[in-house]
Amino acid sequence: MPNLMWRARVRGPSGEDATGGAGGGGGPGGGGAGGLGGGGGLGGAGGPGGGATGAGFLVRHGTVLTCAHVVQGLDEVLVDFPELPAERGTGLTARVERPTDWRAQGDDGDVAVLVLDEPPAMYPARFIAPAELARPVPSAPDNPMGLHTFATYGFPNRREAFGRHASVRCGPHMSLRDEWWQLETVSTEPITKGYSGAAVYDPGTGEIAGMVTEADRTTGTAKMLPVTSLRRHVEDLNDLLPLGWLTAKARQDLRLLLTGMRFTAPLEAEVAEITGRHGAASFRSAWHSAWYIAEGWSPERLGHYLNALQRYMPEHTARRLEAWTRQYVGTASLASFAPYAPAPAPGPTPSPAPGPAPSPAPGPAPAPPHVPAPPPLPPYDPYDSSSTAPDLPLPPEHWPTPPAPTPAPAPPAPMPVPAPGPAPLGRLGPASVIVRLERLTHGDLDLTVHTWIDGAEGPAQPTVRVTKDKVRAAVEEAVAEASRAVVGRDWMIEFAVPEGWLHTPFEEWYIDRANRIPMSMYPVVVRDVERLRPHSIRRDLAHRRWRLLLERGRSEPQPIECDRPPASRAFQDWLTAHGDHCVLVYGTRPAKGWLTAALNTGVPIMLWPRSRCTGPPHDTCPGHLLRTALTEAVQERDPQELPALALKLRGEALAAPREEPHCGRDLTLLWDDPSRLPDPPLAMEV
Repeated sequence: MPNLMWRARVRGPSGEDATGGAGGGGGPGGGGAGGLGGGGGLGGAGGPGGGATGAGFLVRHGTVLTCAHVVQGLDEVLVDFPELPAERGTGLTARVERPTDWRAQGDDGDVAVLVLDEPPAMYPARFIAPAELARPVPSAPDNPMGLHTFATYGFPNRREAFGRHASVRCGPHMSLRDEWWQLETVSTEPITKGYSGAAVYDPGTGEIAGMVTEADRTTGTAKMLPVTSLRRHVEDLNDLLPLGWLTAKARQDLRLLLTGMRFTAPLEAEVAEITGRHGAASFRSAWHSAWYIAEGWSPERLGHYLNALQRYMPEHTARRLEAWTRQYVGTASLASFAPYAPAPAPGPTPSPAPGPAPSPAPGPAPAPPHVPAPPPLPPYDPYDSSSTAPDLPLPPEHWPTPPAPTPAPAPPAPMPVPAPGPAPLGRLGPASVIVRLERLTHGDLDLTVHTWIDGAEGPAQPTVRVTKDKVRAAVEEAVAEASRAVVGRDWMIEFAVPEGWLHTPFEEWYIDRANRIPMSMYPVVVRDVERLRPHSIRRDLAHRRWRLLLERGRSEPQPIECDRPPASRAFQDWLTAHGDHCVLVYGTRPAKGWLTAALNTGVPIMLWPRSRCTGPPHDTCPGHLLRTALTEAVQERDPQELPALALKLRGEALAAPREEPHCGRDLTLLWDDPSRLPDPPLAMEV
């Protein structure tokens, strides 16, 4: 059964509809096409108490997508997740953000972003690869057109808590104005009011193909925005899509570099020269044009286009883009043209100053500022627009002004790409600095420090090799540097380390050595580095128990007595037989065999004090008291809250008398969310 917990219902906060009144919709009346939550006379936000306005779906932690017409006129809505227990998934307040200029039915970009104030702990939706969606399924006697069959859901009756389901069929040939796909209903349940904003998804995998936007009651057809349109209107979604070029981190870095850069007439000419297609597609931004080339042409052509973009950027941004191109596209793509060389500024050519002509500077002549692209090839392009009315470019007075001409400099040393700023999909979200230590054959370790921001990998530092006695100093320096990308967010520090390092008191290390500020000022957790490796069995097993934890919504810890028989095999068998044991609480430092058994069976969360048991007797030993206190502290907690709880307990322990035992003193929390999987270092990829 695929994960479908991301399905959501969207309600008005107090019975307001899209036009600010109570009750019915404010769109055009009649039986024709219209928005499902407001347009077409199909209803708006519900009646008193906040009736259902439409649907939505969770795309990342704290972020829900829906239709712009569902929330028209509203700044705040309520979101329900029917698959969650009512106390955790009902009436969640969300702020409305509008990434497009949608105003009325028929406009492009009927998309809105809802930012939850208190996101629940749950997995977001996954998307179908755009290239996969563009391919029809094999034809059959009952499906000669090769249509995809998808599922969707809606909330047409506000008194129904769980909504209804419908089946639809569609295919790439059913594209409408390169914005929507037509949907044919194949179930007895029609698509009507309350379906707006619902995901259209593969019922076998749960992967999303698009979002329902409109319906026509007279024909029984509807429309959806496919993934290929959604990614244009909400550019952050590109970070979440399974695409065939580079890694998610590399694509995100490129998107951040191009954020805010408009697609104008000069860039249109560059695209035409590189692709050989004049006026073939219209683009919403420079980033849109970049991924168009990346997904339809060779890496060399992408490199050529990115080099051309540098001429229309501030110089410091152009340097960073050049560094990105060299790192991810390769120097081969740069060999056929010069490095960054600004284009001449527009305007009349100044007259030369009187006097003798200056002598040419010694040395080789600078490379020309622009070299023609290689002859265009005719590759298959699944994103070729059929629109006959592309967006008009900005008038010339608003075109980006290239910098003044300067001699072409030598290729600069690679510069780091900028760290992600505030998350455009909403407020500043949660983040982590992830320290990864990999043991090598001869005792040294590979150290890589990643960042994890808003559910995706952020900037990462190059992997360095360190000896065991230099690890602490190297980690403290690297974490201090990485923290610049996450300061201002709700962030923590994760140590993904070999099994023998899990007892290390990392929270006592410094985040700011000069001022002697320890890492214990932030939540600190440890993880099993083996679970970060690609295709790890340990990670797969942890993923199963973690999913159960999220569905349960509470920790339900299992206390492990200090006098449990030390046989690791018996302990592993006990854990295997109890697949619902997801959180273990020890009263003392667990023996190596116990720790290995828990990691081998996929236990994702463990807590223990690093002190050793002084018993027997064990019914009155300090370990018994600590285990009892820890179990009570964790018992009803949401598993996502445990890092913050560990921070709180460590702080309380500092204020407690030293001679009295406290469950927060010398506390280790192994908190291993298997979905937080940064890209492996290059050495591992090879």
